[in-house]
Amino acid sequence: MATPWAAAGAAEQEGGERFAQQVSAEREPDPFRRGMLRIARATGTAEKAWPAEVLEELGAGPVSRADPPRRRASPR
Repeated sequence: MATPWAAAGAAEQEGGERFAQQVSAEREPDPFRRGMLRIARATGTAEKAWPAEVLEELGAGPVSRADPPRRRASPR
């Protein structure tokens, strides 16, 4: 069974182009790879939620993804 990496490697050798395909855990036939993709998705979701949870816990109030990041004044 060919993997997406094998296809990418062949395309890179032929045309010199490098690309990445988005892989869906639900469509992955290999149960171990499917598990790793599910773990990566859960990890990414938790990493994105953590800063907002901590800021809210510290009293900064709820943070929306639409809020622009706040910059600290540079010490000059």
